[in-house]
Amino acid sequence: MVQTVCLDENKHAFSMLQKLKMMKRDDDLCDFTIEVKGQEFRAHKNVLVAGSDYFKAMLKHDTKENQNGRVKMMEMDFDCVKSCIDYIYSGKFDIPDGKITDLLQVADMLYLEDVKVAIGDIMGEYLTPENFYLTRNASVMFGFDSITALCSKFYEKNFMTLTLQPGFKNEKKSDVMDVFQSNKLNLSDEEKVIVSLRWIGENTANMQDLYDLFKIIDLHQISGDFLNTLLENDPIVSNDLRLYKMLSNPLLTKSTVVSKGIPKREISQKENINEPIILFDDDADCLRSYNPASHQVTKFHNEKFKHLGKFKVTFLDSYIYLLCGGRSNYRLNFKYKNSKWERLADMNVDRGRCPTPVSHSGSIYAIGGLDKSHNSLKCVERFDPKSSTWTRLKDKPQAIAVAALVSLEDSIYCIGGWNEKGRDSKSFCKFQPMLNKWLDLPLMRTAKSFCGAVATHRQIFVMGGWRNSTMLKDAECYDVVTSQWSALPPMLKRHDFPKAYYSGGCVYVMNCGSSDEAERYILGEQVWQKVKMKGIGKFRICNSVSIIA
Repeated sequence: MVQTVCLDENKHAFSMLQKLKMMKRDDDLCDFTIEVKGQEFRAHKNVLVAGSDYFKAMLKHDTKENQNGRVKMMEMDFDCVKSCIDYIYSGKFDIPDGKITDLLQVADMLYLEDVKVAIGDIMGEYLTPENFYLTRNASVMFGFDSITALCSKFYEKNFMTLTLQPGFKNEKKSDVMDVFQSNKLNLSDEEKVIVSLRWIGENTANMQDLYDLFKIIDLHQISGDFLNTLLENDPIVSNDLRLYKMLSNPLLTKSTVVSKGIPKREISQKENINEPIILFDDDADCLRSYNPASHQVTKFHNEKFKHLGKFKVTFLDSYIYLLCGGRSNYRLNFKYKNSKWERLADMNVDRGRCPTPVSHSGSIYAIGGLDKSHNSLKCVERFDPKSSTWTRLKDKPQAIAVAALVSLEDSIYCIGGWNEKGRDSKSFCKFQPMLNKWLDLPLMRTAKSFCGAVATHRQIFVMGGWRNSTMLKDAECYDVVTSQWSALPPMLKRHDFPKAYYSGGCVYVMNCGSSDEAERYILGEQVWQKVKMKGIGKFRICNSVSIIA
C-alpha cells in the first residue's frame, strides 16, 4: 500500500523558489537569454513558461526565439523587464524609480496579472494630489476600473487643489468646459476664472482656448474687487490686451457683487497669502503668529516649549510636530488654547540633536541626523499619525545631516547638509515615498549646510546656510521642469540657521535670532526687501514653521 507523506507545502514552495532564484543568479543550467536594449540576463525556459503566458506561447512552439534560445525585447525598459522576471522567480518585484507606468506595460505584455493588480492597489492606496494625474492615466490605460472610479471621486472632492498640479495643464479644453458646466462641483464664476488662468499657465500661445473658457463664465456674477485684483496682479491678464479689455469693462469692475470667498489676492498659479508663520519666542517661551500680508505679530499659543530641549519642527493637519534630541518627538494641537505637548512614540533611530523632519502626503518623515559619534546617518523613517507608529524605510544612499527638506508633488527633496565625511555638501536628491526610492539630481552651485529652503509649484528656493564655518548670503533656485539651477541676488544680510517660506508671490527668510532680521524676496521684481514685524517689541526667534490657517 502506498502511503503519501504531506510536509509543509508552503515551506517547500518557498525553498524551491529560493533555489531557482540562486540558479538564475549563478547562471546554473540557464538555457534562455533575454536581451533588452543591449543589456541581457539569463533564465530558465521551464520557469518562464510556468510563470508567464507570454513566454508559454513563445517557448511551447517551434518559434525563432525557442530555436535560438534568445528573445529581444527592444521596446521595453530593462529595469522593468528584470523586475518582472524577478517576480516570476521569487514572487517579489521592485518598482524602478519613476517607471511605474513602464512596469505596468511590461507586466501587461507578459500577462502578469498579479503584478498589475498589486501596482494598481499601491497607486490607489497612495493617491494624492501630487500623483493623481499619473495614477488616473495609468488606471485608464490598463483597465483598473476600481482605481478609475476612485480617481473620479478624488477629482470631484479635490478639484481646486488638483488645478495647482502640473498635470492639470494637460487636461483637454473640453474636459475643463465639462467641469464648468457640471452641477457636481458647483464652482462659482470666480473659481472658474482662477481655474482657467491656472489651466492656460505659461501656454499663452493658445489664448483662444482661454477666451473660449471665459465665454461660458458669467462675468457679471464676479465682484469688482476680485476683477480689479486680477487686472493689477495677474501677468496673463495684464499681458493680453484682449483679455484685459474684456475684464476691465467698467460695468464689471464697478460691480457690487459680493465675492464668493476666493482670496482677493489670488493670482495665476499663486497660493493663498493667508498662511501664518508660527514663531517660537525663546525669550517668552511661547508661540507667536506672524502674518506675511500685514507683517503683524500676535500671541498664538501659551504652551511652553523650552523644557523639551533642542528640536526641529514641521507641520501637518492641526498639529505642530517637534523632533527632539535622541529619539523623542512631540506634537501640539494648536486649534485648542489649552492643548499640551503630546509625547509620541519614539523614533526607531537616535538622530542626535539634528533630526530633520518634513511633512508629506499625510505623514512625517525623518531623514539623516548624527549618531553618538557625530557621524552622519543614512536612515529614513516615516511617522503615521493614524497608527502613531514610526516605520523604517529604505536608507538614503549617502549619509547626511542638517540638510534642508522640502515636499513637492510626489517627492521629498533633500538639499545640502553634512556628508559622511562631515563636510558641507552640494548634494541634491529626491526621495519618492510611494516607490521607496532615492534619485540623484544636479548638484547645487554652492556647498552648504543648515540652509533654508522652500518650494513653489515648480521651483525650489535655497537661501543662506553655512560653508566652512562661514554664514552665507547667497541664494539659488532649482527649476523642477528644466532640472537646472540658477543664481539669485544675494540676501541683504547673513542669517543664522535660516528658515524659508513662500507666501503671496514672495519668499520669506526668517532668522534664528532677533525678530527684526527677516527679509523677503519679491519674485516679480527679483529683489530682496527687509521685513519689519509689527505689533510687539523685539524678541528672540529660536525656530519657526508655516501652517495653513
